[in-house]
Amino acid sequence: MNSANKQLKSPRSRAVCIGSVHWDWIGTTTIESCEDVPGIIERRPGGVAFNVAAGLNYNGVDAALLGAVGNDREGEELVRALNHMGLCTKFLLRIPNLPTDRYLAIENRRGLVAAVADTRMLERAGIKILDFFRSADSLSTARTWAHTIVIDGNLTSIFLEALHDIQKSLGSKFAVVCASPGKASRISNFARVPNTTIYMNLFEAKRLLGRDCRNACDAAELLCNFGFERVAVTNGPSPAAVATFGELIECRPPKVDAVRATGSGDAFAAAHIASELNGDSAEQSLKNAVLLASLFAAGELEY
Repeated sequence: MNSANKQLKSPRSRAVCIGSVHWDWIGTTTIESCEDVPGIIERRPGGVAFNVAAGLNYNGVDAALLGAVGNDREGEELVRALNHMGLCTKFLLRIPNLPTDRYLAIENRRGLVAAVADTRMLERAGIKILDFFRSADSLSTARTWAHTIVIDGNLTSIFLEALHDIQKSLGSKFAVVCASPGKASRISNFARVPNTTIYMNLFEAKRLLGRDCRNACDAAELLCNFGFERVAVTNGPSPAAVATFGELIECRPPKVDAVRATGSGDAFAAAHIASELNGDSAEQSLKNAVLLASLFAAGELEY
């Protein structure tokens, strides 16, 4: 075959995911009770930054992780698992004398019952994680990765504020993924920050706004009025919405039998980001996001 007839593959898009990378311990039961009940307990890689990176990789986007992992056995096992999945881990900080972060959750047929996030490693590392963007040597590397920077809402407000100057120097787009209703207020740091898309669910939106919202469309419009340039809001099996100051679109997810809650919102964000990086329209990107999130919740999609 001569060179004129060769089909050249387009280079894969790239993104940097900053934030929590840890082990998830998930207990799942079909029984709604506060007593000792039968179920399944699984350990798997987790954290918002990891979840989105894994989803991006699944959807054809190379993802590098910026975060902190311990030098303990669990940290070594975690890094090996991430490398096996094809994620870039060479920029992760390795912190001695602290255990690798963990997330513990209990889920039943209604969704999340309770969860505890032990992120001492991430909090101790602090803005040192951002050294990747600061030295002359790493800055050129950062420019090849950071067309899109995914930001985990587990990060502290001080950390989030430090990212603003980095965005200006690199000209990157921000994708900010809320971590939980209790940490939703941190996302307010990104009001009036250009080239930024906020991802959150309806409960998180209500907590940030301090008021009730009828549905995802209502919440998305109110969040734009709050000052965010672009917002994507999910609402479980009900329609999800994406809004800017001049546009509002919504899409109803397919009906599925959900078997897991942890990570579904991150699967939505990853699919939406990847679709846009791969050139899909706003409508198609939202359709892809609700489909992949639904499949993830149903246990039919594994990274």
